[in-house]
Amino acid sequence: MRTKTTIVLMMLVTLLSSTSHARVGWQPGLGKADPNWYGHYTHVTERNGKESALNFLVLSVRELCDALSKRDFAELYADLGVNIAKTGITRLGWKPGKGMYETDWYGHYTHVTERATKEDGRDKLISWFGTLHQSLDKQGFAAFYADAMTKMASYGISR
Repeated sequence: MRTKTTIVLMMLVTLLSSTSHARVGWQPGLGKADPNWYGHYTHVTERNGKESALNFLVLSVRELCDALSKRDFAELYADLGVNIAKTGITRLGWKPGKGMYETDWYGHYTHVTERATKEDGRDKLISWFGTLHQSLDKQGFAAFYADAMTKMASYGISR
């Protein structure tokens, strides 16, 4: 009886561990998985403009939200949240504070791990992307886009 219980428990653990989030599996290269900052920057400045870049940011963060574990998405959320705040402070004169103005990585991280769902975090990022899209000039948004996309590419490739 004890052996059967042990076998059943081992099978259950194996089954549960195999149903966790799948790897994202982005292949390094062009598009969303391009680790080249300059390629993303010129996507905005020379080829497709701010609107296309905003759409690509939204699609990429949605895909990562769906694929990453909550902990991994919280890390991405914190990385992007700090980048958004620093971009606003540097380029738009924002004052550091909470939410979109927060420069503390851990504050962003715990927002997703302790107080919100991944989807809440995703929706906040999308809203913040929209704020920067409206507020920054083409070169400023291109620089933010390149920073964000290279960060998302690193998560999409490595996780």
